[in-house]
Amino acid sequence: MKMPRKGYKQKKSYEEIYGVAKAKEIRKKLRKAQLKRKERDGYINSPKTREKLREIALEDYKENPERIEQRKKSALEQFKNGMPKKTKKILRKLKLGKKNQKCSETKKRLYKEGILKVWNKGKKGLQVAWNKGKPNYKIRGDNNPSRRLEIRKKISCVSRGINLNEWDKFICRDPYDQGFDPAFKRLIRKRDNQICMLCGIHREKLNKALFIHHINYNKEMSIPQNCLSLCNSCHTKTNSNRKYWISFFQSLLSEKYGYEYSKNQEIILGLNK
Repeated sequence: MKMPRKGYKQKKSYEEIYGVAKAKEIRKKLRKAQLKRKERDGYINSPKTREKLREIALEDYKENPERIEQRKKSALEQFKNGMPKKTKKILRKLKLGKKNQKCSETKKRLYKEGILKVWNKGKKGLQVAWNKGKPNYKIRGDNNPSRRLEIRKKISCVSRGINLNEWDKFICRDPYDQGFDPAFKRLIRKRDNQICMLCGIHREKLNKALFIHHINYNKEMSIPQNCLSLCNSCHTKTNSNRKYWISFFQSLLSEKYGYEYSKNQEIILGLNK
């Protein structure tokens, strides 16, 4: 045990000065103030501080159950005029991973060649979102127009690049083939070095395993030339504008692994390396 230095006076604890009951309240206030300072300085992203904030919030809700309704009202008032700048900055900090340099280079090249095109090219004026100005409670659940069958059909037609008359069924409900097993998924992830092929984030920084995406959206064609690994956020991006993503990923795999594809976006199996 270390001896105190000369001239050092041992400070009294909060329990000795204020008593046990009041000391707990003082420690809670100090802990909240410390977490607020960390939030202001940008240290709130660490998992330890998140756990502490959850514990404090649960204690407050148990003591004061009325605060849950107050928080809901304040949240609705806060986002009436859109997302504030502070929350936008926090969301930017939370985004993990960096852009893959090879992906950005191939994108630039494909835009120059004319294979890829900007979706809003030629459209006049600003493209206003359908849910702009509407509060969240008016769009949730059955009030959301994207839940209607007619609109869901239109969305699937747009994503597949076909007319409404050609629509058959929802492709997402199609089953996978027998070759799409855990061993095949591990093989694709190992080939891609456990990295998302779009944003370049590593598996260690993610909570889930990397998703295996079928490039031509045919679930019955599970071969290395038609599959690559993507993170959850990048995998959701590929649901729309499918022609764009097919041409982009095929050109990416042909550069990286030497796979060859035809102009009609079909896989050439005989000439692959």
